[in-house]
Amino acid sequence: MRDELFKSLASWHANHPGRMLLVGLLITLILGFSATQLSVTMRWSDLLPTHDKRTLEYNRIVDEFVTATSIIVVVQGEEAEIKTFADRLAPRLDAATLQTDTGTVSLVQRVDYKSEIGFLKDHGLMLVKADDLKNMQDIYTDPNLTGLLFNINNAMEKEYVGREESISTREKEDGAVMILGGIESFVDILNRSAMGEQVPEIEIRSAADELLFGEPYFISYDRQALILNVVPNFTIMEMQLVIDGTAAIQTILDDAMKEYPGVTAGMTGFMPIAHDEMVYSEQSLGYTSLIAVIAILILLIVSF
Repeated sequence: MRDELFKSLASWHANHPGRMLLVGLLITLILGFSATQLSVTMRWSDLLPTHDKRTLEYNRIVDEFVTATSIIVVVQGEEAEIKTFADRLAPRLDAATLQTDTGTVSLVQRVDYKSEIGFLKDHGLMLVKADDLKNMQDIYTDPNLTGLLFNINNAMEKEYVGREESISTREKEDGAVMILGGIESFVDILNRSAMGEQVPEIEIRSAADELLFGEPYFISYDRQALILNVVPNFTIMEMQLVIDGTAAIQTILDDAMKEYPGVTAGMTGFMPIAHDEMVYSEQSLGYTSLIAVIAILILLIVSF
């Protein structure tokens, strides 16, 4: 039967080459149109079994909890400049919008890049353990400068000298570094004032807040990198918003960097990764498909 089919095809090609060419062209157009309806998705959850309970639960979590996926902006440069950059960038990101067919969409739910000092001033003592409260009470028994520094030194010795458990975890170690950073900033202000410099009031207040509450910014140990956590109003399942929204945020980031030549900034996290995978795979898909068609055509020509 197969031989008969091939003989019939050969006969049709030999006797009606024009018609067979039209039929082949028509089939190619139909299949080519169908190929344009295909879509590519880079969501990791699509690799999982569709009806598996764990897959369904994972998708539900991502849909209902937007903060499960976020955009992380990493800013690098000199400390003062990256802090100023972050303060200017955060409101712009928070106000980011996107025009869609259904109207204007707000892209960002909030931007986290430093601690809420005002909240800590009002409620901080409620969050402190009883032992730490006793230690803090000893520190602030003398409001004078020399007495305060003396009590801080005694408190540091009591807490850390000969007590390895006080820095046994990364969290405790970070807390110790935060305290030392606050003391360093406070002493720097005192030193500048002692040298006769007129220190602005805003810097004095900032140093006092850092001494009391620690470094407010999400900054690295070497103080050369700062992180902004951008929580979007869409999930990673909404791929079109991931693509357009991430691109819009990148545009805001690029415009902000033009104003600060000494600062470099970039994005990472699940959202930017999904954006890059989708965009660049779609861009390369057309080229690779064209190359594949030409290669197959050459192979057929050589073979026959």
